[in-house]
Amino acid sequence: MRSMFYTSMKWLSKIILCFIFRIEVIGIENFPKTGPVIVAASHTSNYDPVILFSIFNRKIHFLAKKELFQRRMANWLFQKLHAIPVDRQSGIVIRPVRRSLKVIENGKCLEFSLKVKDVKTGKVSIRKKGVAFSG
Repeated sequence: MRSMFYTSMKWLSKIILCFIFRIEVIGIENFPKTGPVIVAASHTSNYDPVILFSIFNRKIHFLAKKELFQRRMANWLFQKLHAIPVDRQSGIVIRPVRRSLKVIENGKCLEFSLKVKDVKTGKVSIRKKGVAFSG
């Protein structure tokens, strides 16, 4: 069951995105309404997770860099939006992998990014461990 906060944020993001982008979704009817799903998306902008969050009718659990959780308010917000913190620097991935597997085992939707473009430098890097690591 979705929380009122999650649903409110989803609608607010849809409204805001309508003013920023012209988003066209093709094939949304093929997206499963129930059961476990992994959304393996390219991530080239800070808008990407927000766009995914707003277009799918299912609750999505995101993997997100732990730096986003450092401030108290941001930590609260990302927890409410079902983000899973990942420490990219330490290489210790067991906790986010366990949480991700639990999301899938519980028949929910998990998003991970396959490659990332650093918004500051514009440099694109391919993940060393990603969807294949969870296999």
